[in-house]
Amino acid sequence: MENNACEYLMDHDIYSYESEENLPFDKELFDHQLRLVADYMENNEIPYFDMRHKDFCIIGVANSLGLTYLDKVEMTRENVNIFAWLTFASWFSIDNTVQGAIKRIRYYLENGAPNNALEQVLEECPYIFA
Repeated sequence: MENNACEYLMDHDIYSYESEENLPFDKELFDHQLRLVADYMENNEIPYFDMRHKDFCIIGVANSLGLTYLDKVEMTRENVNIFAWLTFASWFSIDNTVQGAIKRIRYYLENGAPNNALEQVLEECPYIFA
């Protein structure tokens, strides 16, 4: 993988959205909001889900719940694996399901993002839930 993964991903339109506010990454707040999103997704029907569209992926679910931090946090070199694991549009061709998104969120909350999250989303190695 290239040294500057953030630029590579944005140049290749793999990142599903770009935050307008670019708030600093606060892991505690990020994880808390993700947990709420996963809980909601597990217990409610999500009528339309699509990782290619910010409004219809986990970010859209968060926003619909008034949890806007996930939509405003900045992706950096330090957290790019987290974003790759959770929000990249390329999941559309691998596992574009609510259940897949929940699995990735729960895995991240328990273990952190896999070291090869970027490679999984780019289909350079097997997806762990395949």
